[in-house]
Amino acid sequence: LVVAAFTLFGYKSIQKGIIFTSITLLAFLVIYFVDFSFLPQRPATTDAQSFNFLIHFFISMVATVLIIIFLIKLNHTIEVNLIEKDNNLSKTTEELLKSQQRFELAITGSNAGIYDWDIQKNVIYHSPMWKKLLGYEKDELENFDINTFFEFVHPKDINKVKKSLNNHLNDGTRYAVELRLRTKGGKYKWFSDSGQALWNEKGQPVRMVGSIIKIHERKTAEEHIRKQNKILKKTNLELDNFVYSASHDIRSPLTSIMGLINIAAQAKDKEEIEKCLMLMKTRVNRLDDVIEDILDFSKNIRLKKKYREVNLAYFLDELLNNHDFGENFDKLDIQLSVTSDFEVITDPMRLKVIAKNLISNAVKFMNKNHDASWLRISALRTDTNFLMIFEDNGEGIREELQDKVFDMFYRASEKSKGSGLGLYIVKEMVENLNGTIKLRSVYGEGTTFIIELPDHSFFPSSDNPPFEKEISPETV
Repeated sequence: LVVAAFTLFGYKSIQKGIIFTSITLLAFLVIYFVDFSFLPQRPATTDAQSFNFLIHFFISMVATVLIIIFLIKLNHTIEVNLIEKDNNLSKTTEELLKSQQRFELAITGSNAGIYDWDIQKNVIYHSPMWKKLLGYEKDELENFDINTFFEFVHPKDINKVKKSLNNHLNDGTRYAVELRLRTKGGKYKWFSDSGQALWNEKGQPVRMVGSIIKIHERKTAEEHIRKQNKILKKTNLELDNFVYSASHDIRSPLTSIMGLINIAAQAKDKEEIEKCLMLMKTRVNRLDDVIEDILDFSKNIRLKKKYREVNLAYFLDELLNNHDFGENFDKLDIQLSVTSDFEVITDPMRLKVIAKNLISNAVKFMNKNHDASWLRISALRTDTNFLMIFEDNGEGIREELQDKVFDMFYRASEKSKGSGLGLYIVKEMVENLNGTIKLRSVYGEGTTFIIELPDHSFFPSSDNPPFEKEISPETV
């Protein structure tokens, strides 16, 4: 009965089995020790004892057989269930493995780095791909938490990232930001970061899983396009102004020349004809200046930068000796203060246009009130740049006009008979060479232009375009 009780009630109802066993034991003790019987007592005979023994034996044997059969059947059922569960578990494991492989292949194909943030413990797991995207090995960046992650974010992006993350954890707002992360080499690269958090029954965030994807090439291309669009808008605007002003500056001398031709054709006096011819020459020279400025403007836009090694002293001396800087050039005392070994790597074509225009300006705007007019050209070096300084004692520029002299077609003086493109072209070419130009001028006393340009001999050879070596004075 005890065995049957525990078998029938089983493990889940073991208390009932214990209670049933206690009742059975109590009944046995009562019958054994107390003169009490449920049935009327009769004298025991040998035949009765043998009969009772036989009955008890068969009952015990049948009960035992039934219990054993029950246990065998139960064991068989459990075994079948275990085999079935094992088969189901194997299928589930196989499906999980396939799903994991699909997931890993998808992640690998998408070049995404996975991270898993245990928010309560403040521990972040990073997949090997996440580390690889930042240039780290898979055994690096251990013991990573959210504060460590913030140290990798670019200072200009940190507030945006924190705000987006807090909004997601507090309100469930979608977390997806584009940010710059510091790589192992120290450089910042652009990534797209997105993730999804999990909250407990109290509404507290407990976990967040997400990924980063490298978008540096796309962002670089977008930035390049933005710059190109900005340049294009600027070029279109300048082109409109250029066409209008250039056509006027070209037509004006031509119209004047046509008038002078008609006057010369009707003139009979030789002196009057010579005067007309001299005026024509002046108009032609002016037209030539306009065309030369237009060509310089076009070169700066069309031609790529070509770097060469330039001896600055020889370069400026050759420029002064081989170019005509107009009327009164011989009256200007030009003083060169550049050492003979001053060599730089730069674009000589643009450097020539810059120097030529600044020298021409000094000639055009000499101050007649001074006994002697001079222009000092000097050069200095900085860490990786070089400076060219053009200082004259000419007329100078009024303070209120100094911000406008670099505008297209702007003429700061009534004496200016040029196209108004000279200083504009100088500024454009300086900026094209990644340099700066500064103006210092006192009206009536003189003007100083300071040009600062990068010397490419200080940069790694891989960053330099191919260049040709300038012939040095010693070689000549």
